[in-house]
Amino acid sequence: MQTRTLLRIGGIGALGVALTQVVGNGLHPPIPGETAAAMEVIRQAAGRWIPVHLTITLSYFLFIPFAVGTAAAFRQRPAAVRVALPLVLVGAGLGAAQILTHYTIFNQLAAAAVSATSGMDAMLAQTFTVLWDYSVGMEVTHLLAIFGSVLLFGIAMLSEPAFRRWLAFLGIGAGTVAIAGILLGKFVIQGRTGDLVFGFGLLPLIVWTVGVGISLLRMRPAGAGGTP
Repeated sequence: MQTRTLLRIGGIGALGVALTQVVGNGLHPPIPGETAAAMEVIRQAAGRWIPVHLTITLSYFLFIPFAVGTAAAFRQRPAAVRVALPLVLVGAGLGAAQILTHYTIFNQLAAAAVSATSGMDAMLAQTFTVLWDYSVGMEVTHLLAIFGSVLLFGIAMLSEPAFRRWLAFLGIGAGTVAIAGILLGKFVIQGRTGDLVFGFGLLPLIVWTVGVGISLLRMRPAGAGGTP
């Protein structure tokens, strides 16, 4: 009964992650690389800025039941799962902390710059730039942790009968594509094109997340991971 409950919680968490990630990232405006332009975009998006980031923050909390429920589906805990579970939990915690800065620190800095004097405006812009670079570093770190955990879960699913093999291969591919997307989008291509590369790189991951969620909800409580 306990395993069945964990599977259901994991399935609901997975579908919740997919929904909140799609809605939050879909409504998030692209942020220019130039500081003044980035602050202007944040000001123009004031009406949706906080709700969008609250939605993304919620997605990171939903990663916890998703990961725990997925791990419960394995009859044995292979090494890949034992590494993936804490990795995704750490990634989710860092992600929530990072995204909180967007609708607190950066939102306030952008708003304050409107009525600031020229000297104060320059200081606010410099502060924004320094903190934004730190935020991007946290973003890349937590996403690499989450994407790496997806890759590991996919590898572990290859030897777990509770999951279809196509879902295992999709997890391996989705994790790899997402890792490549974040590295290319943040360090190689950058700008709007980089954002598009990163965004499209998440699509296989969303499909995999939904697939895992449905699989968890359909699993029978035979042992620690029944067959779908």
